[in-house]
Amino acid sequence: MSPRPLRIGLLYVDNFQQPRSQMIGSLGLGYLAAWLKQEEPDCEVLIAIRTEELINWQPDLIGISAYTETLPLARSFANELKILQVPLILGGAHIASNPADLPLEFEAGVAGEGEEVFLKLVRLVKAKNFRPESLKGITGVTFREQGKVISQGRCPAIQNLDQLAHPDRQLMFAPMQKIWPDFKPILHIHTARGCPYRCSFCSAPLVNPQWRFHSPQWVVAELEAIAHQFPEATDITLSDDLFTLKKSRLEELVSAIRAAGLHKRFFFFCSSRSNTLTPDMCRLLRDMNVLMISFGFEAASDALIKDLKGVGTRQADYERVLALCENFGIYAHGNFIIGSQNETLHDLHKTYHFVRAHLDRLASVYFSHMTPFPGTRVWDEAQAEGLIPENLDFRVLNLEYQRGQSVMLNRHYSEESYEIAYRAFKKLETFLNDRYYREQSFLRELTAFERWQWPEYILSSCEQKGWKKVGILSERETHLPPTSQFVYLPRDPQLWPEDLDALLLYYSLEQKRAPETWLESLPTDLPLICLSQNIGFYYSWALLLLGKWEEGIYGTRQRRNLRYFTRRSLQELFENKGYQQAGIVPHVSQHEPDPSLLKLFSLLGQPEDLQIHSFTHFWLPRELVSPGKISQNAEAKPHPKEPPHVLPI
Repeated sequence: MSPRPLRIGLLYVDNFQQPRSQMIGSLGLGYLAAWLKQEEPDCEVLIAIRTEELINWQPDLIGISAYTETLPLARSFANELKILQVPLILGGAHIASNPADLPLEFEAGVAGEGEEVFLKLVRLVKAKNFRPESLKGITGVTFREQGKVISQGRCPAIQNLDQLAHPDRQLMFAPMQKIWPDFKPILHIHTARGCPYRCSFCSAPLVNPQWRFHSPQWVVAELEAIAHQFPEATDITLSDDLFTLKKSRLEELVSAIRAAGLHKRFFFFCSSRSNTLTPDMCRLLRDMNVLMISFGFEAASDALIKDLKGVGTRQADYERVLALCENFGIYAHGNFIIGSQNETLHDLHKTYHFVRAHLDRLASVYFSHMTPFPGTRVWDEAQAEGLIPENLDFRVLNLEYQRGQSVMLNRHYSEESYEIAYRAFKKLETFLNDRYYREQSFLRELTAFERWQWPEYILSSCEQKGWKKVGILSERETHLPPTSQFVYLPRDPQLWPEDLDALLLYYSLEQKRAPETWLESLPTDLPLICLSQNIGFYYSWALLLLGKWEEGIYGTRQRRNLRYFTRRSLQELFENKGYQQAGIVPHVSQHEPDPSLLKLFSLLGQPEDLQIHSFTHFWLPRELVSPGKISQNAEAKPHPKEPPHVLPI
């Protein structure tokens, strides 16, 4: 009878109720499981979230991953697993930040990136040589010898990340699928590890202090594997601490993703730092199909920002990146911290009113209570000032404030005042986030239309008509490719090129105080392509009739318009200025109005064009300098390249 293969159990510890809970599965354990199977093909690996699974499976070694706030639960689980009489190894964020903090329940700990070091421990168990003297000299391993904790620092950073195996998501998700039958995987990947910044409150740089990245080919291979394994998946969260750290690397990655066609397969979510994000980076992120960027804003006071994040970032950067995101059609998420040591009531008010003033540019937010995690500067300073209770129950370090339980660090206002402010912040958070989640399905549809479907249609139309150079008149980016065929025009027509074949008005009329006068200023010898929003779209009707025009993301962005149009009012505007319609393409939403709204619309006489969110019109001046253009552009004919959301009339 052949011997049983070596069995390695990995336990992810979570109560699945705290803000840092990962119902998405532990990517770290997914990496570790795949690495062990790659390097030790004969071993068996199981990821679990309950001790009973491991006790029944009878592993030879167990790794247990825990945050600081889940460490008490990890210790409890370890006591339950003692019945197996196998080595219990602690890993995860807590011991990575505090390598010398090894609870009695564990034989050893792995501090930091664990793949290479944990593999050494597995091989010691395989060789039946797991003992304290064998652990000496393994950098990153903490162990106990004769009752004394021996810390050997953090694991060396893995320099060639491409040597790692892609995370085993089947193992990651399996325990949750067993417990929650309706569990739907949420997918996230790492394209890089590490963060070079040292924010006072953050433990991430302690876990991965050195920034390294996977090659574009490695990332594309993982994305293609996800597309194959999870055909219904539409979203990928890029869990790098700072995805946009290096522009040249971002260019290579975006190029590889687009070459593989993955920019049309997934929406991406990423993080960025407000003082480093540039227009060129936004353009790259848009071309990659990033739907939302998450920013660590933390506060709206420059003094407080400096205290939390160090030099180099100011509130003005937040204003700038929010405007950039709006210009490039990317949604922005803001993370804020309240209750820090040096925050005043004035600072609290400033942060609150900053968010209120940017309701039209922030899609979602999260307000976290300043929580001191061991190893961070915030923890060290708070401990030195006696603000950390002795025998602190780590379970209260959960980013959410509960009076009488959470650690209160602030010295400038009473806890009563803070509790009132905290409730106001959370109410604002709920409003913003509910708004985004309620609208996100339509916002995705609109984003796909503006980024891919409409540009492809315009490119095909221009090719069909033989237009070599089209001048763009727009207050924002159009998502058309940056080629010589499309030229952004200055406001002064005297500065325009003389060899233009047509003008493209990209949501331009809505931004004009007097669109009639503005049309008169345009050259009378050029055809016009006009993309305009339809105020008769059912969602606009709904927001107006329900009195929520200023609440929805779609409504707040339209609220910036100075004019609104329907099909009829657009036609009257152009015809009154001497243009004749050569074609119209209504862009139809695939979202059906709520049945209750349909009843309401029927009372209004069933307004026309309810399903159409925008129109593309083709207009010709009645008197063209070059008569040849009239026959060339006489009508807008449908053709095979039109996108599915376009119904030509």
